[in-house]
Amino acid sequence: MTCGVYVVRLKRTNKVYVGSSVNVEVRFKQHRKSLNLHQHTSAYLQNSWNSHSSSSFVFELIEECPKEERFVREQFYIDTLNSCFNMSKLAAGGSRKEDWTEERCAALAESCRREYAALSPAERKFRARKPQGFGAKMSAILLENPSSGMLGKHHREESKQKSRESNIRALPTRKFVGMTGKKHKPETLAKMAAAKLGKKQSPEHVAARFAWRDKAKN
Repeated sequence: MTCGVYVVRLKRTNKVYVGSSVNVEVRFKQHRKSLNLHQHTSAYLQNSWNSHSSSSFVFELIEECPKEERFVREQFYIDTLNSCFNMSKLAAGGSRKEDWTEERCAALAESCRREYAALSPAERKFRARKPQGFGAKMSAILLENPSSGMLGKHHREESKQKSRESNIRALPTRKFVGMTGKKHKPETLAKMAAAKLGKKQSPEHVAARFAWRDKAKN
C-alpha cells in the first residue's frame, strides 16, 4: 500500500490527470474501472479515454509522501504539470468530512473568488443564466419538445388488464394517503366554491389546454 501523488498521463501529448491517495494501487484500479464504465468524475479525462485506446495512457506514481502531506504535494503537481484533465485546479483529496479542514475550505473559497474575478462580464452572465425551460409551464415545454414515452400512444388491452389485476391484488396491502376515501367538510366545499366564483381561465390557458389535447390525439 503506497501513499503518494500519481498521474494518469496521455503518452502522445503528456497531458495528465493529477491525484493523490493513501493507497495508489487501489486508486489506479478504481480509475480504470470508472473510465471503462464511462463514469469517471473528470469529463476531460473520460472524453480523452474514449477517443484513444487504454494503451495510450500510463498510470504513474510520481512521489511517495506521508498521508498528512499528500494534498500539498498534489497541489504542487497540479500547478506545475500540464494537468489538463483535472476539472478543478484545487487538490480535492476525496470527499471524507475529516479531509475538509478549515484551511482547505478557505483555500477553495479563495480559489473560486479568484476564478470568478478573472471572468469577463459576458462570461459571468453566461454562468448565471437560467436553464432552458426555467419557470415555464411543463405543458408548454412538452408541446415544443414532446417526449417519446407514451405521449399520443395507447396501451394494449392485455397491458391494461394486467395493470387492473395488479392493482386489485395490491388493494389489501396498499396504504392510502391524502383524501383517498375521505370527503371534504361542507364548510371546506363552500370555501373552495367561493374561491373559484367569478374566476375564468385566461384565453391563453384555454388555448394551451386544447392544443395539448389535440397534440395528444395526434
